[in-house]
Amino acid sequence: QKLDASTFKEKDFLYAQQHLRIISTLYGILRPLDAIKAYRLMFSLKVPDLGTKDLYQFWQPIITKALIDDIVADDGILINLASEEIFKSIDIPKHLKIIHIKFKEHRNDSYKSIQIYSKQYRGNIARYIVKSRINRPEDIQQFNQDGYKFNKQLSTLDKYIFTR
Repeated sequence: QKLDASTFKEKDFLYAQQHLRIISTLYGILRPLDAIKAYRLMFSLKVPDLGTKDLYQFWQPIITKALIDDIVADDGILINLASEEIFKSIDIPKHLKIIHIKFKEHRNDSYKSIQIYSKQYRGNIARYIVKSRINRPEDIQQFNQDGYKFNKQLSTLDKYIFTR
């Protein structure tokens, strides 16, 4: 919802189609303009007829190969906006650069991830990346919305943390 693709212009869709990937428990890996039917399905679901322990095990080699191909064909960097649950379905080799994006709230003298806000702002930052045509990962650090700002002290080269 926070991606708000209904407001995208044609050039936004073209950029998103080229750079954005969506991981699906039913369809595997999708591009923004792929047609799907609504569904609700968890990766932890055990489907005996698949011959694997669960959907993580079924999709991991397929999703991983597709993402690696896209990473290598693009700029060699994956900006991970997936939840931790979804990211478990991926096994990207260490030689490829991944930058994980996290959102944390200041609560009781520490920073904590609040699932509902993290989910919303992963959509917001995806929108920011598409609308801004981000090509350099460090440009993502300029994201500043609803009090969330890049926190240099908590961040590392492979983990960008935004706090409020």
